[in-house]
Amino acid sequence: MGFTLFVFISEGKSQGNRPIGTWNDFLPYGQVLKVAPAVDVVYAMTEYAVFSYYPETIELERHSIIQGLSESNPSAIAVAPFGTQDSHVLIIGYGNGNIDLLTEVGVYNMPDIVNSNLIGDKSIRDIFVDGPKAYLATSFGVVVIDVNSVEVSDTWYIQGQQELLGVNSVIKHDGKWLVATDSGVFEADIDHDFLASSEAWTQWSDLPEDPNTVVTELHFTSNRVFAHLGDGILGRLWVKEEGNWSLLDGWPAEGDKLWGLDSRGDTLLVGRCCDVERYDIHLNLIPETNAVGGWMQIRDVAFGPEETSTVWIASRIGGLVRFVAEPIEGGVVNANFYPSGPESAHARKLDCWNHNLWVATGGVDETWNGLYTSVGVTGLVDNSWIDVISLESQNIIPGIRDIIDVSIDPDNPSRVFFGSWEEGLLEVVNGEMVQIYNNSNSTIEEGNFGGSPRIGIGGLDFDRDGNLWFTNCFTNSPLQVLLDNGTFISMELGSAISLNENIGGVKCTRDGYIWVLLPRGGGVMVYDTNETPANTSDDDWRFLNTNENYGGLPSNYVYCIEEDLDGEIWLGTGSGPAIFYGSESLFNNDENTTASQILIQQDGNYQYLLETEAITSIKFDGGNRKWIGTKGSGIYVLSNDGLSIEHQFSTDNSPIPDDNILDIAINHSNGEAFVATARGLISYLGEATNWDKEMENIFVFPNPVDEFHNGPITVDGLAYQCTVHITDAAGRLIAEEQSMGGRAIWDGLLDDGTPAPYGVYMVFAIDGNGDKTASTKFAITR
Repeated sequence: MGFTLFVFISEGKSQGNRPIGTWNDFLPYGQVLKVAPAVDVVYAMTEYAVFSYYPETIELERHSIIQGLSESNPSAIAVAPFGTQDSHVLIIGYGNGNIDLLTEVGVYNMPDIVNSNLIGDKSIRDIFVDGPKAYLATSFGVVVIDVNSVEVSDTWYIQGQQELLGVNSVIKHDGKWLVATDSGVFEADIDHDFLASSEAWTQWSDLPEDPNTVVTELHFTSNRVFAHLGDGILGRLWVKEEGNWSLLDGWPAEGDKLWGLDSRGDTLLVGRCCDVERYDIHLNLIPETNAVGGWMQIRDVAFGPEETSTVWIASRIGGLVRFVAEPIEGGVVNANFYPSGPESAHARKLDCWNHNLWVATGGVDETWNGLYTSVGVTGLVDNSWIDVISLESQNIIPGIRDIIDVSIDPDNPSRVFFGSWEEGLLEVVNGEMVQIYNNSNSTIEEGNFGGSPRIGIGGLDFDRDGNLWFTNCFTNSPLQVLLDNGTFISMELGSAISLNENIGGVKCTRDGYIWVLLPRGGGVMVYDTNETPANTSDDDWRFLNTNENYGGLPSNYVYCIEEDLDGEIWLGTGSGPAIFYGSESLFNNDENTTASQILIQQDGNYQYLLETEAITSIKFDGGNRKWIGTKGSGIYVLSNDGLSIEHQFSTDNSPIPDDNILDIAINHSNGEAFVATARGLISYLGEATNWDKEMENIFVFPNPVDEFHNGPITVDGLAYQCTVHITDAAGRLIAEEQSMGGRAIWDGLLDDGTPAPYGVYMVFAIDGNGDKTASTKFAITR
């Protein structure tokens, strides 16, 4: 029998067209860590979310913080009966102790553990279900919850509250409660009156190793006990039969990692690194005639609820895997399933050009030491994820690591360049890596950093003429350009930047200047080519820092640079945003050579806007609003003049999985703002898009507006600063709106706050100069 791949299955809830103000996730669903089969559905848990697979309809459904889960760090899942006999609930435990109950009608949250006054680790490690009650193995004991009443009914402290003991699994067997812990196995009578007391628990003394050893797994069949002893990485799987312990036949004495254990009747299922093993009633290994293959990275295994011939596997490669041990003609086959998404959650930098989003997946730490991330090159092109096959590494370090910046060619969006912190400059065309530029085929030089010679590209950006500027760190040529004719040119900076000084990101402004970040408190360098990048003899440069004579920055720590639609240069510093009103003035020594900050009044006091925030990313949407990412406070969206905050998104009020924002990129064609965090990539469908001065293709979304639509009504394809009039069929004015970029938004309400009634409505648009007009119509059918 063959192997079938089902990756981009029809998903129960589409992530395509969606209302303004809604969120989307782009998480690595192909890396599954836990599996929980139920009748008619199989649940799979990843590091960041959960998804469900419905075998009958071959559909997938995402369950992430976007769809209502409370956290983005699930650590355990289990299925329990809920309400009526045919219903069930998925219990989701999190790394911080939070609990969600996922049902057909929504998510119920149980924050009892996370809100408790317990100090230290509260993580949920495993869940055992017995009827309507679930027994949560946690880092401090066992928490018992009733899923029907949605309440905590008991907490068991195995060695007392003064000596908290981590529990790895809970089992009910032969009139006893048994717990596998970080210090052996303990048991207690099921009918004991006070299981919360340590006096109820007795430690096993007959383990085949030290009774206080870590026990990561405990499992019972009709006449055997299975226990995995050790640190989990090099543990040993022991079998107890007729009072005697022995290693499972074939298990290495030096230990191995156990990736799941299950049984059905007397058939034992064991998860190993790259394959599953089934054992018969005599513990003989069952030969597999339909094996999936050794490509998996197994993390959990479970028999399906229907029969022992179907095994569900959680794999870090391939997602949720169905293994059919005994296939029948016309029956189900081996296959794997997961919702579409990137290969990894790593995303340091983003670049977007309409429906082309590319991700730099590597990283450096605060001191710019490489993280040795080798995820590779990935992009979202026309709503499909592309994982680019890398060329062979051309230095002594295996693989291509730490891709830390990306820039799309504006003249050819299918051509993308990436900067690697150890390999050099990477060129990708039409989803294929075609070239690595290094010291063997360009002016790029090796630097001696990170413990060995390597090529560090710290940043890159295309200028208005199609030339690619990039930094070549810790070399004699730290700033270089790849001209649009394919020629490499090194800027002659002399001793301005020494071999020991770092040089980072690049921003090319529309007035022809090159702004360069100097990490680790070095400020900024602004480079002037005198509009002749191929001729370095007439070039000039300036350094900006906190000195009033050299820019007067609020901080020497500058993390990002961006230019808004008015030509203002915004710098994201360790003490809020700073603004320059052009580049040329820096070289003319005129009055605009000092950075400006926005003074606002708050609670009767004057202060600089976001002066206590470290700004990690700044981007501008089609309405010239400022999207500002911070280190620790999420995202601020400022008005086009920067004087007011229109949105503030954080983990407290939005589905952002982490308040440390790494980067932001905006698809100006539809207003979608992509947000990179350490916990993955998400997006928000914003209110502003790019504009069309001719207004030849204006349209309304949704059209018609039916009873299922919940959100604003948008008019797209408008000119910049356009006025939109909405009338009913009789010509009565219903609403007047101003566009943000090329999009105007109407809340769908009349002046008295009631929803606009059933009918046909006309849209009339006129640009800011009164030169262009356009019209369309739409229907409300709710």
